[in-house]
Amino acid sequence: MKNACIAALLLLSASPAVAQTAPDAKVASFETGSHGSRDREAISFWKEHGKRANIEYQYGSDDKTVKLAYLGVADCGGEACFKVGFPNKHVLYVTPGTDTVRLSDVADPMRAGKANKYDRTFSWRYEGPVDGRGTFCSVCAQDGKDASAMLRQFFLKK
Repeated sequence: MKNACIAALLLLSASPAVAQTAPDAKVASFETGSHGSRDREAISFWKEHGKRANIEYQYGSDDKTVKLAYLGVADCGGEACFKVGFPNKHVLYVTPGTDTVRLSDVADPMRAGKANKYDRTFSWRYEGPVDGRGTFCSVCAQDGKDASAMLRQFFLKK
């Protein structure tokens, strides 16, 4: 997601004090749907200062952004997951895969049946140059395994 990388670079370059205090900032970004389409969704997980930080959800063709709250670790059908909350109090469960994340509105989507209204798998999103075009994102996870490992380390711990 180009926007997350640009936002990170602007944040880190906006103030020398910020750049000096968050040298370990890192973002793991995932998305589903086609960029620029109405069905597109993206989610970015940030870590700073050796601990989890912001979670941002984007949706739609115009990338509307919503800041989510971290609500703690949970059990999703025998798999470790964590909860995130929207400003409207809607809760989703996030289960990291190898290079994906699954977001669901029930803790165990396999047993939820028709009660499950939201269940999507987001793929890791590459942030960097393509065919020599674009800017390298130094704060972005370098591959899906790196992104998923970051989630396990910083978001799956109490």
